[in-house]
Amino acid sequence: MAPLFGGFTGKTVLEVGADLSGNLLRVVEQRFSPREIVGINLTATNQNISSRARLEQGDIRSTSYADQTFDLIISVSAFEHITGLERALMEMHRILKPGGYVFSHFGPIWSTSYGHHLSTRYGMRNYTYWNVMLPPYCHLLMSAREIERLLVGRGYAPDLARAMSEYVTSSKDQNQLFFEDYEQLFKRSPFDIVLFKGYDVPEIAQRYNAEITPALLDQLKARFPGKTHFFYDGIATLLRKR
Repeated sequence: MAPLFGGFTGKTVLEVGADLSGNLLRVVEQRFSPREIVGINLTATNQNISSRARLEQGDIRSTSYADQTFDLIISVSAFEHITGLERALMEMHRILKPGGYVFSHFGPIWSTSYGHHLSTRYGMRNYTYWNVMLPPYCHLLMSAREIERLLVGRGYAPDLARAMSEYVTSSKDQNQLFFEDYEQLFKRSPFDIVLFKGYDVPEIAQRYNAEITPALLDQLKARFPGKTHFFYDGIATLLRKR
């Protein structure tokens, strides 16, 4: 993908939603020689990763960076978590130089079969959509109580079942945007859309897709008129500032 936005070399780069250990910052700084790379995250601690890379606490919906600070903005597995994404896009447009790009690759999005993005810690273990197989689209078609009963029936402790069901249906960690919502958000933004495409994650999608039936798809279409792209697990997009 890097050739589409001209690579990183010599550029001032911002990573939105950087992991708290700064792993991607290190990789980009060491392998691609940007002039500077900054990673921001709501819960980060300000720290220098190297002479050209640093991690900062920050909210992409409202930053203190000057207009036209960055040549390139990148983001991995973060856009699905940003509430107020339209505001974030406007802020990215403000701090990006003319001719600069935003590249983002993110998911699982809310409208996919495991879009609830289950992530619950209980005792010493993390329970996620990778190790707890819930019915596909349960967050869209079932109530928290129904999911809780299902989990108890599978042998999970009642308090764990309740915590997981509440996360699946109402976690604030997900912005609950469907594929079509992202499509419209990017179209309304001041950016030119160079690339916008859905993608699947084969190693997990096939597990969930095996349980999807025509009747289940009919339920989804009836519950969510105008929504049709329920099979895309995530989105890759490249935006350009004029």
